[in-house]
Amino acid sequence: MSSPPAYTIRPGTEDDLPGILEILNEQIATSTAIFTDDPLDIEDRRAWFRDLQKSGYPLYVAVPNPSPQSGGLSEPSSPSVDVLGFVAYGQFRSKPGYRFTVETSLYIHKDIRGGGVGSALLRKIIDHTREAGNVHVMVAGTAGNNIPSIRLHEKFGFENSFTLKEVGYKFGEWQDVVFLTLKLPMDPSVADGSARK
Repeated sequence: MSSPPAYTIRPGTEDDLPGILEILNEQIATSTAIFTDDPLDIEDRRAWFRDLQKSGYPLYVAVPNPSPQSGGLSEPSSPSVDVLGFVAYGQFRSKPGYRFTVETSLYIHKDIRGGGVGSALLRKIIDHTREAGNVHVMVAGTAGNNIPSIRLHEKFGFENSFTLKEVGYKFGEWQDVVFLTLKLPMDPSVADGSARK
């Protein structure tokens, strides 16, 4: 791990998709964070981004700040990447009874994990969700051996709700999946009239 450069967290755009794709494909190739062996492509990410926009779901990215000495280009410090990390959430289940529950995705560039970017992104999406007031439960599903992710979510109040034993398979081994949940205040009397922001 190296320290991240100075960075900004902002809403993600379609221009961020190549950087997001790089992070995801590295995770697919080297970790149990994503239970697939096949790399994603840019068209997959564009479809994902359009679905987020259509549903009104948030996407935040951490990007290096421009350097005044570089004429507005990103800082040349290590690592030299376009997207340091991202966080989003989407539909938890398709049935309408789950409409106030979302599932989060949080991924950080391999060169700066443990440097605080993940905490900043998770804090941002939790704050966004509290302000929107239209989500009651946030769910994070992670591989059982991903202790840093579990600890990060627990730091922000997520509770280990349950573990599904050996439901995944990757790298020649059965993988557990841990589901962590964060309950947010939401008035049941306004739930039916609530629209996602």
